[in-house]
Amino acid sequence: MAELRKYGVQSTINFPLITRGTLDFNNTPVTFASGDTKIKKDEGASANTTNNPSHEGEGIYSLVLDATEMQAARIVITVIDSATKVWEDQAIIIDTYGNSSAELTLANYTQAISELSQAKPSATPSLDNAIMLLYMTLRNKLDVTSSAKEVHNDAGTVICKKTLSDDGSVYIETEMESGP
Repeated sequence: MAELRKYGVQSTINFPLITRGTLDFNNTPVTFASGDTKIKKDEGASANTTNNPSHEGEGIYSLVLDATEMQAARIVITVIDSATKVWEDQAIIIDTYGNSSAELTLANYTQAISELSQAKPSATPSLDNAIMLLYMTLRNKLDVTSSAKEVHNDAGTVICKKTLSDDGSVYIETEMESGP
């Protein structure tokens, strides 16, 4: 599983160290040597991290990655004892967001989404269409009677509707269909 962090922004990553040959956290602070923690950005060459990890207690360590180290879509940190093997090897995978070069670009979504036209909503909509239908339902006129629910566009045209029924014990909303 990957950590999620903002692209190009200094970040602190927490991780456990397991004592070599056991299943226990390494509670005794270890001394990191140069080369024990390496960074690989976007499957490129490995390099030493700018900082070494710090023991936070109870076998949990933290590593500060500077803004430059965070400029990649995918970052892999390896924590490998290069000498006496006091701890088990560790890998930390980081996916970034918040930049067009990031792994996840949804946080950068700045384009306006067009309103939906009159039609039956798809059973497999794009993310844009799914969000827009929810948005239009919340923002625009919504007519609800004892027998129907109608979603309107900004101009007031019904784009989709569904039939409602309630016999006093069971309330039913049918699948949405195209407007009028």
